[in-house]
Amino acid sequence: MKECEKIIKNIVLFIEGKLSKEEMVRFEKHFDLCASCKFYCEYLKTFFTNIEDSKNENYWEYLTQKIMKRIGDYGKEKILNRIRVKKFAVGFLFTMCVFLFILNEFQHQINIVRFYHLFKDFHILKNFDVIEEISLWEEESGQ
Repeated sequence: MKECEKIIKNIVLFIEGKLSKEEMVRFEKHFDLCASCKFYCEYLKTFFTNIEDSKNENYWEYLTQKIMKRIGDYGKEKILNRIRVKKFAVGFLFTMCVFLFILNEFQHQINIVRFYHLFKDFHILKNFDVIEEISLWEEESGQ
């Protein structure tokens, strides 16, 4: 266990080849015995291999293309978001228009109920026809 801790601490130096020959041999022997440390070393080597590839000019061209593609995708996503917002706005306006149309259709009945509740406590109104007449009179005078 203590040997694994020492190996893990210096594994980056082993991958970069900055250890003495004796230490390199000791690391390789340990990797033959310990599968966990060997796996960790192989895992870290993949990162260092990518770093070596990045020194290559093709990598920078690839990276530039990848960044430009993401910028283009961002622009497309921004356009799609605008379209979604417009669709939502149109849907909302349509719903509001339908609601207002329905409200307008039932406004007369709403006025009747409102007047009924206004005057029922005063016992002024005796029947429902009087309420309807008052409602119609208010609608005509308001327009």
